[in-house]
Amino acid sequence: MRPLKLKLNNFLSYRGEHTVDLDGVTLAVLSGPNGSGKSSLIDAIRFSLFGHTRGGADGVITEGEQACRVEFEFALGEDVYLVSRQRSRKGAGSTLLSVQMSNGRDPIVLDGKSVAETQRRIEQLLHLTDELFTVTACANQGNVAAFSQAKPAARKQVLSDILDLAAWERRAEMTRQIGRDLAGRIEGEKVRHEALRAAAAAADGLREQIAQNDATQGDVARQLAQAEGDLAQAQEAKEALLRDREADRARRKELDDLAARAQRAQVGMNEAASRLESLRRTVKDKPTLMQGLQRAEAAQTYAQELEAKRQEDERLRHEGELVRQRQQSAVAEHARKVEALKERVAHLRSAHDREVKGLNQQIALLTKQSEVLEEVPCANPVDEATRPSFFAIRDKCPLIAQARDARTALPALEQRLQQLQSEQPWAEDERRLKELQTQTAGDQEAARLREIAEQHKEVAYDLKEHAEAKRQAGRLQELQQALRGVERAETQMVEVQANLDAV
Repeated sequence: MRPLKLKLNNFLSYRGEHTVDLDGVTLAVLSGPNGSGKSSLIDAIRFSLFGHTRGGADGVITEGEQACRVEFEFALGEDVYLVSRQRSRKGAGSTLLSVQMSNGRDPIVLDGKSVAETQRRIEQLLHLTDELFTVTACANQGNVAAFSQAKPAARKQVLSDILDLAAWERRAEMTRQIGRDLAGRIEGEKVRHEALRAAAAAADGLREQIAQNDATQGDVARQLAQAEGDLAQAQEAKEALLRDREADRARRKELDDLAARAQRAQVGMNEAASRLESLRRTVKDKPTLMQGLQRAEAAQTYAQELEAKRQEDERLRHEGELVRQRQQSAVAEHARKVEALKERVAHLRSAHDREVKGLNQQIALLTKQSEVLEEVPCANPVDEATRPSFFAIRDKCPLIAQARDARTALPALEQRLQQLQSEQPWAEDERRLKELQTQTAGDQEAARLREIAEQHKEVAYDLKEHAEAKRQAGRLQELQQALRGVERAETQMVEVQANLDAV
């Protein structure tokens, strides 16, 4: 596996979208202070391929964000793959996983029916699990010696997965089966050898019989001489019979060869006819496969369109949430301002009323005190003769002095009372309060929410429809392979039909 590109969005400390281009990089070093996000890049690769997270399923989402996404592009042999994994906090939390293959053509979606099935396809593609990845391709921070410190059985299992020892075990079993077959054949050869040895023993008995026949040969010599005349005649007849037999054997051999050739030809014709019928059945499925391939290609294109809709739908939902939060903040701020102005108006009215009431009470008291000058006899002189003594008494009388001070202070207090009664210090705040009460908070946000709702209707993303489109698109590679098999069958049909016609 050769990394090509890593794209992160709101993953751990990487807020927003970041792209790391690794194409052409053969050796690299990540350096920086602690907490700068070096380990997060490795975690991003593990998260995209195997769903590895730190601090729970939602622990990889940047603090304060609602979702994160990691896209990892890598090469495997001549093929290029793109794995995309997304995690959202909404509701009980959800995970989206997708994998695509590209060979310079339109990407092929390899998603399963569920996240778990898609995960298994990725692991089968890489021949790796997260545990095997962390002990072969990378090491967790603070866990570099995990493999060397593991128990022997665990290390053996890891090495077995790396070397694919299961395949070697299958080959060993095949070798053992071959050995058992050879042992059976050897045992059969032993039985045949014993039969040959028994035949050799029988041949020794025949040799003894021949020796006995040789001993009696003299006795039959005379008989042989007598029979030689007959033998000559018989020999001629024998030679004629042999000639006839050889001619018959030649004819029989020729007939046997013709029969064998005819039988082989018939077997070949039967096999060719059976093969031709099988090929016809295969080719018969071509229209159905073509229709299925067209549907799968259309489903792949539709799945890509739905993926774009899904991303737009998610973006609108996220923006709507942010606008709704701003609207709630604006409404709360408006209510706070209204309440503050109400309290200020009430406070100013209360303070004004208290001051007016205090002045009225003070004026009433001073008015009552000043009335003493009219009611006390010593406050006014009787005649001119007593005036000097009157002023002397008045200056010493505290009641009269208090009444005079009250009469002196009354005009200023009455003027202040008239001024207060004409003033309304709360008027400006009350005007501002009425203006705020006539305003509707969050108008701009509400308008934007309506626009987002309309855009959301226009997008019209359907999750079930998207899943079905991906499921149908997932059959594209299988149908392409089946169609190539049909095309090969068509070529073979021409060859088989030509062979049959030649026969």
